Amino acid sequence: MRRKTERQGTEAERQLAWSREYLRREKRRRVLRRTLLMLVLALACAVTVFALNGGIPALRVGGAPASGSSAAQSSSAPAVQAQPPSSQAQPEPAAYTVAFDSRGGSAVEALQNVTQGARIAEPSSPVREGYTFEGWYRDAARTDAWDFAADTVEQDTILYAKWEAVPAQDTTSGAALPQTGVATGALLWACVLAAALALAVAAALLLRRAYRG
Repeated sequence: MRRKTERQGTEAERQLAWSREYLRREKRRRVLRRTLLMLVLALACAVTVFALNGGIPALRVGGAPASGSSAAQSSSAPAVQAQPPSSQAQPEPAAYTVAFDSRGGSAVEALQNVTQGARIAEPSSPVREGYTFEGWYRDAARTDAWDFAADTVEQDTILYAKWEAVPAQDTTSGAALPQTGVATGALLWACVLAAALALAVAAALLLRRAYRG
């Protein structure tokens, strides 16, 4: 009977010790669960703040921002990319053609792709038999001369050559005679006939005086 009572007491002590150990373990588990839950909540809050602010929030220690906070703030600012200057703001100047109408003289090559507002170089003078070249003019009537030193090209342009007829040379006196449309050979024959007639008249007068004498 005594042994049975001792066995029962020992069994009760074991159950009591096991119950205490179980309670301690459960307490530790609850503390561990609470700690993990707090860590998860803190991590979730940090991720939310990071997402809303676009970066890591500045951490202040003793009222001063922690090192690296300025870098975090600067990294969260949107980057501004420099835009290259637009090439469309400055359109290319227009280009024109300058043609030369030699008006019966030798051909003069046209000038292509002349920039608006530019001056052009005077080309070689054309050649026309029996005429002297007098320059280039803006109009077909050749009243407005083109000044190569000052005039600029503002549109497609045609320049007209002006000619001056070369006067004929008198073979007897050397003086220049204007062209009248009469052939030089016919005029020469008329002069010869007039001289012959004058000689004939002079000879007749001399013969008449000789007979009278």
